[in-house]
Amino acid sequence: MDCKDTVTLATRVLSGNGSPEDATALRTHTAACAACAATRQELAGAWALMGELKTVQVWAHPPPP
Repeated sequence: MDCKDTVTLATRVLSGNGSPEDATALRTHTAACAACAATRQELAGAWALMGELKTVQVWAHPPPP
């Protein structure tokens, strides 16, 4: 894994769509690379905030009565 793969791999792992190998590669790389560890931490924080958002239904036109 390279630093350039951090965002893609972290997003995949955080969303639950990553494989165990993805999680291991991310964990191994971020243990050795402080910059990527910080990026992963920021993404994890953003991911957690997205989970707190409420779903709002938006209509282009008012719904029929």
